[in-house]
Amino acid sequence: MLQLLHVPNLFDYATSELSQDAALCYFLSYGAPQYEGGPHASEHQFARVLLRKMFEICGKVFPTQIEKVDVRKQYRISGKYLDILVQVNDIYVAIEDKRQAQDHSDQLSIYSEIHKPLGVSTEDVLLMYMQTGNQANLKNIESANFKLMSRSMLLSLFETEAGRLACSNSKIHRDFHLHFLKLEDQYRNFGVIDITKWETPSQIGFLEALIARNKGEWAPAGGGGGGFRAYRGPVVQVDNACAYLQVEASNNEEPQIHLRFKVDVPRVSSKEEYIAAWDQWHKRMMDAAAKSPLRSYIAKPHRATPTNFNRQNLNSHSLLVAKIDDGQNWKTSRIFPSVDSNSLLALDPTLATLKDCQTILESLRG
Repeated sequence: MLQLLHVPNLFDYATSELSQDAALCYFLSYGAPQYEGGPHASEHQFARVLLRKMFEICGKVFPTQIEKVDVRKQYRISGKYLDILVQVNDIYVAIEDKRQAQDHSDQLSIYSEIHKPLGVSTEDVLLMYMQTGNQANLKNIESANFKLMSRSMLLSLFETEAGRLACSNSKIHRDFHLHFLKLEDQYRNFGVIDITKWETPSQIGFLEALIARNKGEWAPAGGGGGGFRAYRGPVVQVDNACAYLQVEASNNEEPQIHLRFKVDVPRVSSKEEYIAAWDQWHKRMMDAAAKSPLRSYIAKPHRATPTNFNRQNLNSHSLLVAKIDDGQNWKTSRIFPSVDSNSLLALDPTLATLKDCQTILESLRG
């Protein structure tokens, strides 16, 4: 695990997206030609590396000669404010910058039309979505034709020669790099610390590992202090329903990680219909699980019955019909996530359990 000497860091205190916007504007502004030589040459070279990477991600050739770099923040378009707009010669880079939050209110589709008020063609505008947190779903980004620059991509630029020189000459660059390097380390430490001591970043790193290895996706998370983060596995279509596994992480209960069997069914209009659907799918799931080597770990969950069946925007119900239960000794003997003798994550057995559970879902098709 990364060990860093603790010294005051500006970005440990400046944690808002506006602070991140300001830092990025600061970095990019040094790309202007007047900073090419002299005391700010290292910052200038890093700005060029950052801009070149954005062009590369968007499939655009970076200009060999830079005559103009103009950076604007909070560019107004259709009543909303794009975080950063950068002009590089005759090309514009529209940057929507996120720290943990995600796009909302159809903002990306609005920003994708920015070529119109600028009076240029779509080919002259690069749409860049920068996320230094963790993005639950990329569908909105892709559908709006934005390209993603992730935290790890951004950090890799600080490891270039230009990045190292900029950090050695500028405390702003150095603090930004060290802050997000520390954050990245927190997301990656899930494999080297006791699983019972996982905090939110470790949980998220674990769920990201599941997504990377199991073709799953982030599931919608509950809000507020009682919310959870979740991985959703590949969906299995069964009759008129969708069955899938969901791995949920929570800080409010023990154990913190839960593996659930869920089924989305068409909307019902009464409590009685809901209970009948739940009973049907619980029985089908438990019958399928009875043939699995994991059968002794699969248990009946508490059935939470909705009270409002009249919501007009509700198209389906998500039923929690079974769960993995490690019993009372979950700290020392776990089937999911599996641990070694030091209570460290054993990733391969954990993935094997997930695969066995997916097999149970596949068997529902008969």
